[in-house]
Amino acid sequence: SYSFCTLLVCTVHPHMSKKCHVLFVRHGERLDEVDRYRWMREATDEDHHDPPLTDRGRLQAQDAARLIKEELGERPKDEVKLYVSPSVRTLATAAELGTVLGLEEMKIAPGLYACAAAAQHFGLENLFFAAPGTTRFTDATRDKLEPHPEPLGHTNDTFEAAVHRIVDATPDGHTAIIVTHREGMYSHNEQYGQHIRVHYCCTCVYSCTYDPETPDSREWVMHGAKIPKLDH
Repeated sequence: SYSFCTLLVCTVHPHMSKKCHVLFVRHGERLDEVDRYRWMREATDEDHHDPPLTDRGRLQAQDAARLIKEELGERPKDEVKLYVSPSVRTLATAAELGTVLGLEEMKIAPGLYACAAAAQHFGLENLFFAAPGTTRFTDATRDKLEPHPEPLGHTNDTFEAAVHRIVDATPDGHTAIIVTHREGMYSHNEQYGQHIRVHYCCTCVYSCTYDPETPDSREWVMHGAKIPKLDH
């Protein structure tokens, strides 16, 4: 007689690592840095920390968008998301990017402003930001904010916490475009050994790989920086 033994083989799959692409973009030229007296006349006590883009700044954003479009190649639009600091200048920059790239929506992440000098001085939670429907925004910006999506994160987020939220929300293989401020980009670049002057609308291209079960395992790799010609 024969006896049969069934051998059960259990394969344990390790946690799948996730890799996404993250493009950090500084906003375009801001009014107070080219015409301080005009901004002093136009600013209010509430919004003095939040100057708009200049016309040149909008052109820089359009030029940056064309460089980003080359970087993205044939990537489907539904695999690219636009995240932005709540300031007028970053929202206007993001609107120009979205128009050129064909992205219909941008999501505000309040913590992306936490790195800015005004937030460091006054506290992000104490600052006023213009409502999307006000005259401080161009039609292009208002269009990208309607319907206004729920913000990602909170006003007590640090810059890095906001970036981590965005990475966590980005599916494997997808791309997040983050429109923010030079202080945050300096800090992020230096943290990963990159010392780059962050010009207006400079775009720093990264990939981030990590195990979703162990978020602290994030590994960032920088693949280069792109600077619009109009910055020179």
